[in-house]
Amino acid sequence: MRFSLLYFLVAFLSLSCTREDAANQETASPEEVLLDKALAYHFENGSDSLQVSFQMRGRDYTASFHNGAFEYTRQYTDTSGAYAATLTNLGLVETRNGVPILYSTKDSISRAGGVNSVIYFSLLPIFLKDEAVNICCMQREVIDGKAYDRLEVRFSQDGGGTDNDDVYLYWIDPLDGSMDFLAYSFQVNERGTRFRKATNPRRVNGVLFQDYINFIGPSDPDSLTYISSAYRENRLDTLSLIELENLSVSYLNP
Repeated sequence: MRFSLLYFLVAFLSLSCTREDAANQETASPEEVLLDKALAYHFENGSDSLQVSFQMRGRDYTASFHNGAFEYTRQYTDTSGAYAATLTNLGLVETRNGVPILYSTKDSISRAGGVNSVIYFSLLPIFLKDEAVNICCMQREVIDGKAYDRLEVRFSQDGGGTDNDDVYLYWIDPLDGSMDFLAYSFQVNERGTRFRKATNPRRVNGVLFQDYINFIGPSDPDSLTYISSAYRENRLDTLSLIELENLSVSYLNP
C-alpha cells in the first residue's frame, strides 16, 4: 500500500506549493476541478498551516503542516514500554521509554509507514495534490442510491514511492465535494483490495472527519473494476471499523 517513506516526504513537500490562480483554474481538467471542490469541502479553512490530533485504537496521533514542513507523532504504551514516534521531512525518530531505537532502513520505512497510513486515511483528500499523483477516468456511478463521480488515481514511478503500482479509486459527490467511498489495490505482502465506506461525518474547526467501515475486496488483478458492484450486492466481508476519537484542530500562524 502507499505508505512508503519516500512517497510521503514528496507528498508533503508538494503541499507547500501555492494554489493555482483563477486563470490557471480555467484550464483545469474536470478531475482537477472535482478534487479542488473536495478539498474545499473537507478543509473549509485550508490545509497549509494546520495541526490536528486524535486517538485511534488506543494510540495518540498528531499531524501538523506548516510552510512546507510536516510533523507526525504517535504515542502508545504496551507491555514492552512507552513508545513515541516522530516523523518529519528529515525522517523517523522513535523512542521506547525515552531511549532512541535504532532501526534498519527496512524497519524504519515500515515503522514510518505505520504512522503515515493512519494520517493518510484520516486526512484525505489532502494528499491527492501531490505531483506524483495522476488522476484520470472520471466516471459517474451510483452507490447507495446516490450519484458520485469516481476518480482513478495512479502514481508516477518518479516520486511515487516503492508502491507506485497501487491503484486507488475515490467516489466524490459532484454537488458538495464530499468523499464518501474509496477503494484501493496493493501489491505488498499478500496482494489484495479494500473498499471503505465513510461513516459518522463531523466537522471540527472547519475540518471534516469521517470514520470508515473497511471491507475486504477480491484479490484478483481486475477486482477494482467491479469492487463497487460487489459492495452493492453485499458480497464484501467487513474487515474492521476505523474510528477516530478526541479530535482537535488548530491553525498555525503564517
